[in-house]
Amino acid sequence: MIRLANYHTHPQHKDYMVFTFKNFEQGNYFESQLLAQNIPYEKAIDEEENVMMFGIKTTLFEKAQKINADSFAKYKKAFIPDNAVRYTVLIIFFILITLALTGYIKTHYFNE
Repeated sequence: MIRLANYHTHPQHKDYMVFTFKNFEQGNYFESQLLAQNIPYEKAIDEEENVMMFGIKTTLFEKAQKINADSFAKYKKAFIPDNAVRYTVLIIFFILITLALTGYIKTHYFNE
């Protein structure tokens, strides 16, 4: 099953939500924020899948979800990480928009 979010209900204990992190630095930040806000949790590391997991009671899910969002915001990656590629895509985009607008204006206002 494909999970779009990094959390799901625990398979055996339905009163727990499991947050998973493939980036251990991000997982450590999540853990430090849980400790800072005194949110109790259980931690496990899956060596086979190289994933850090945190079990948190569903009653504390709202707080944990905010910390989760903050951890993703802190460790977000650029959509196009290479500056040269990013600016090339932007330039091509603006050229295409300019051509489209030019074609629209020419066919609607200068149609003879």
